[in-house]
Parts: sequence; structure tokens; C-alpha cells
Amino acid sequence: MNTSTMELEQHLESVRTELASIKKQLQKAPQGSLHVRKGKETFKYFQIVSEHNNVQRIYIRKDNIPLAFSLAKKRYNKLRLQELQQEASLLQHQLKDHQNHTVTSKDVLYNLPGYSDLLLPVIAPELQRTKDWLSIPYEQNGKYHTNLKFKTASGIIVRSKSESLIVSCLEKHNIPFRYECPLELNGRIIYPDFTIYQAKKDCEIYWEHFGRADDPDYRDNLTFKLSNYLKHQLIPNDNLILTYETKEHPLTEDMIERIICAFVQE
Repeated sequence: MNTSTMELEQHLESVRTELASIKKQLQKAPQGSLHVRKGKETFKYFQIVSEHNNVQRIYIRKDNIPLAFSLAKKRYNKLRLQELQQEASLLQHQLKDHQNHTVTSKDVLYNLPGYSDLLLPVIAPELQRTKDWLSIPYEQNGKYHTNLKFKTASGIIVRSKSESLIVSCLEKHNIPFRYECPLELNGRIIYPDFTIYQAKKDCEIYWEHFGRADDPDYRDNLTFKLSNYLKHQLIPNDNLILTYETKEHPLTEDMIERIICAFVQE
């Protein structure tokens, strides 16, 4: 609760700082507004000035483009000013709600520093185990960095659209996971696509996605990986999830959801 209040106060302060800056800019802005007209090859700019019900449209020459910029910035600043004023008002209401907020058992369990450290391991041990597991640093697979091309909504960069879909579904269901985390099998380091933590069982399961199952060369690698997993007691549909796709049969979000419901969700 305290952290949220502090973040709201910091956000409000940054909004107020920007508001003050924009108000100063508007005070120095040129008179009138900007009118833009498309010409044959470029745009033409006009300054619209209204005084005593008399409206003038003054052509802005090329050597006076800074005036056009200042008028364009003036319009932007006016709109931004309205948005910031609304945002500041909303933040003030949120802060008021936080200040009037009555402390609940959830606050004590999850949000109050010191209390959480004492209570979580006893009252919510699974959550504590998950937090501990997620806090352990690891070195992601350092090979083939150029193949990391797809950025997910949470900022994780993966190698394919299908892996991006898997990340989105795991996050939607609040399932703790690591991407390309090292796993040692009999002295050899491999990198499963996903390592998933199941707090109730206090164990890890692994998810390998084979994205080119119709490629003969790729299938050789697929077979080697699978045999290596089986050799080390990593069993499909038990502690190992395997998904496949071809050009004609891509992996879909619906498939991923069904797999998560069947094998991952606790």
C-alpha cells in the first residue's frame, strides 16, 4: 500500500512538472493558430489571427517556417495540457482513495514491509516459494542472439511468433516461467524453451516447442532432443510438454490454452 502511494505521488509530481512547463510555453506562443493546406508538392502554412471578429489568414513564407512550427507546437501543447489536467485530477482522486484506504488482511500479508516477510512463508508458502524461485538469477542461452526477433508485451524477446504466444498465455494465467534457462543433464547444459515452476509440487516442468517439424534436418534435431529428455526421465505429458507445428499446421492460442489447462495450471 505504501509503495503504491509513493508511486502515485511521484507520477503526480511528474505530471505537474510537465504541466508547468507547457503553461510557460503557451505563454510565449505566437498569436493565432495554424492552418495547413496541401499544395502540389508540399504543404502550405497560414497563420490564422482573429481580432475583434476580424479573421486574417496570413501566408507563412518558407523562410519563416519556425513560426509554423511554433503554431503547430501551440496546438499540441493545448491538447497535451487538457490531457495532463485530466490525468492530474485522476491521480489526485486515486491518492485520496489510498489515503482513506482501510488496511486489510491482504495488505498485511502482501504489501506491508516486514509483515510480509514474517507471514508469507507460513500463511502462503506456495507464493513464497514462487517469489524465491523467480528471484534466482540465471544466464539465458547465449547462442544465436540474432534469432531473438519477437518482443512480447512484457519485454521478453523470443525466437518465434509461436513462442511469443506461449509467453502471453503463461503470463495471462500468472504461471511463473523462465525462457531458455540452462538445464544440466548428466554434465551437459541444454536450454529448454521454457522452464515452468509448479509451487504446489515444488517442482519444475519443461516446455519444448518444435517450430519446423516438417523440415527433415530439423526433425533430426527434434529426435535427438527428445531421446535425450527420455534418457534423463523427462517424460512427455508428465514433466515435459512438447508442441509441434508445420507451415500448414501452425500452433494456435487455443492449442496453448488447452495444454496449459491440462498440464500446467495447478
